[in-house]
Amino acid sequence: MTTPSPIMSPEAYVKACGGCCPVCRSGQIAGDSFDAEAAQVWQRIRCLDCEAMWTDVYSLQRYEDLERPAQVPEEEHARLLREVLRNRDLNPSDVLELAAGVEAALLALPAIQEKIRAAWREAQQRAAEEAEEREEPSTDIEPQAFLDSWHHGETDGHWSSPHLRRDN
Repeated sequence: MTTPSPIMSPEAYVKACGGCCPVCRSGQIAGDSFDAEAAQVWQRIRCLDCEAMWTDVYSLQRYEDLERPAQVPEEEHARLLREVLRNRDLNPSDVLELAAGVEAALLALPAIQEKIRAAWREAQQRAAEEAEEREEPSTDIEPQAFLDSWHHGETDGHWSSPHLRRDN
């Protein structure tokens, strides 16, 4: 009399990548359709030799072959907006695309504004450093103060800087 082989442990089954019956080790198995929930998929399996039944459980490991839809260019968003304003019989998906583009632009606006402010501050700092090197007055002044530093020449009727001397 032969003794039956022990049932394959779940760990040994995974290590063998499934594909055989955990009871009789037969490769003659059939599976039902897959069921899924969240990050798990499972399938009822039946051995065609010993008629044992079990469930294979698959877990999400990664994704592959990612494809992104082409981004709609800004010009296309502008065209769609003009079309929405002129034509009320638009395809709803066009309106949704436009709304998504507007939403993305609004979400990006604070970051864009901060980049502009940072570039402005950097340009002002650079101009102040260059002026300091040339021993010129700083350009980092209020517009009215700048205009006040200039005066209207009485002799020739032109505006001139107090820093420039006119020797006749």
